[in-house]
Amino acid sequence: MEDASSPCVDATSLPNYAVTLSRSLCTAGSPSATFVGSACGPNNALIQWNKLSPKGCVTVLRDGTDAKTQADWIGQCGVPPLQIAGLPTRICGKVPGGIDNGGGSTPPVTPPPEP
Repeated sequence: MEDASSPCVDATSLPNYAVTLSRSLCTAGSPSATFVGSACGPNNALIQWNKLSPKGCVTVLRDGTDAKTQADWIGQCGVPPLQIAGLPTRICGKVPGGIDNGGGSTPPVTPPPEP
């Protein structure tokens, strides 16, 4: 299991969030990967990752991917992928429920239950 160390991400980074993992996700790849996400949940304060593009490996897309692969590699709204548990799951400065504190110091929130 990998650990990306940022607890939140700026909303402008969602279309192209680059991470460096401690190892490659496939034998021919590199530890560089890019995630594409969108705002979700209450107040659009949470993140749903929709695409994982590990450099040199097969891309994982939410559409057409089975539930286990989604859970392992891209997660759900407000829930990180099981294999990359430290991936941000919330947008800095937003709190579910309509409160916006205007900064990146939002306390951790409990993700919504899975549908």
